[in-house]
Amino acid sequence: MTEQPTTRFPTFRRLAVTVPKFFLRLPGRLWRLFRRVFLSRKSVVVYAVLGTGIGLFYAGCSWHYRRAWEKEKKRIIASGSSLDISRLLPPMPREEDNFFATPVMKEFYSTPEDAPTRLTLWFLPKKRTTTVIGKNGKLYEKPIPQPNVSSLTDYCEWLRQYGNLPKPAPASPSSPGRELLEDHRHDDIFQELEAAAKRPESRVPKHHEDPLVFGGMPFKIGPIRRMVDSLGLRARALVAAGQAGKAVETLRVTGKIGDGYANSGTLIGVLISPGYRRTDEVLMEGMRGHLWTDEALTELLRMDPRTLYHKAWAKASETERAFRCNSHENYATAIIGQSGLGLGAAQRLYLRIYPDGLWIRDCILNSRYSEAWGSLTGPLRAGESWASRADQLRAFPDPGLAVLNPFNNQKEFNNMLQWVGPCFMRLEITRTAILLERHWLKHRRYPAILAELDPAPPESIPLAMDGRPLRYRTNADGSTFRVWSPPDSKSASSDPGHVGKDDHFFANE
Repeated sequence: MTEQPTTRFPTFRRLAVTVPKFFLRLPGRLWRLFRRVFLSRKSVVVYAVLGTGIGLFYAGCSWHYRRAWEKEKKRIIASGSSLDISRLLPPMPREEDNFFATPVMKEFYSTPEDAPTRLTLWFLPKKRTTTVIGKNGKLYEKPIPQPNVSSLTDYCEWLRQYGNLPKPAPASPSSPGRELLEDHRHDDIFQELEAAAKRPESRVPKHHEDPLVFGGMPFKIGPIRRMVDSLGLRARALVAAGQAGKAVETLRVTGKIGDGYANSGTLIGVLISPGYRRTDEVLMEGMRGHLWTDEALTELLRMDPRTLYHKAWAKASETERAFRCNSHENYATAIIGQSGLGLGAAQRLYLRIYPDGLWIRDCILNSRYSEAWGSLTGPLRAGESWASRADQLRAFPDPGLAVLNPFNNQKEFNNMLQWVGPCFMRLEITRTAILLERHWLKHRRYPAILAELDPAPPESIPLAMDGRPLRYRTNADGSTFRVWSPPDSKSASSDPGHVGKDDHFFANE
């Protein structure tokens, strides 16, 4: 039986010699492998074929889409639209007629956010923390939370902690938000804004417009949002205190702010104005105790936010299309400029070398989508519902363009269909609630059916989201009501009295 050789394990001395040799020889081996694979004659041929194919692709894109672009411009002009943004926006009004030319608004736009002026009501301090004492008795910095603008009580409590709002006097009448009305430090600002709201025109100054950032945030959007939120809450406090007329004047200010941004061609006018998203809260605050007057409700109907909403969408869709269609170079420059807000160097490089023809393709697609948004948000025709309009527009754009870009804009457009309809439906329901309250003031009870409204509505009662009549019910003595709409046609119940958890509603019950 032969003797097995003994296994010799590497010693430390052998490892100390072998490992450095391996790493010293590694660069040479990698270079020989790289040269054999990537620098051979076959590789050069592959590179030439790929380079030629990419060049032909770029040239073909540019040739094809430039022709498509010329056709698109002719189609836009033939439809009666313009590609000149300056022609689409209304001219700047005279200063004495412009809401935004009042001293308080001029000061608002010319003041840095941290400047200690009389406008500190709508500017948060640069230091967004406050010093508090912990349980162990030590001091530490605590971030300042965002205020809850849906609750008067929570908002007043937030102002007492972080805005130096005085505590209410013990003998003050008990009404929600009375602290806001007892704080007279900013009365001159509110009086100036309410007087300025009577001016016939509203337009944001030219030097604060920037169509290149249409989808971004305009100048001082944070303070503007806080301004309109505080005005909406002040309107609720005024209604609760029995001053419905003053509340309407305050809401008129928010409408002027939204109108000014709408006339500038940006959708921010839709997003910041409580006239769209706070009117129902202000209305409900007064309906709890029937504090509204018929004159104030009639004025609310005249200030119908649907008109401003339609105008904001139409103007924004026109200016966005004109901007993106003026030249694909401007569109590419805008995207590259915005890409610096968090995109890495590789992504910015990708945007810079993106094929010229595909930039034009994106311009054409966005032109079509902007046009669709305008038609989507226009006023409903007689007998039309948001569900039927959405069904007609779901086939947009035409299949030829949909194949080119099947993910980005189509998804965005479907989201728009799911968002715009409910927004307008809530406005219609709020308008119907105003009509119901006017009926109560005249007859001291709500009607049995909506067709019995008195005074008669200036327009027909709108259809619900599913195309059927708006749902409505009241109790036996006519003291409460509920008006609602299902969220869409698929979730609508066959029972007209059924109320779903996702329905859009306004109730006083």
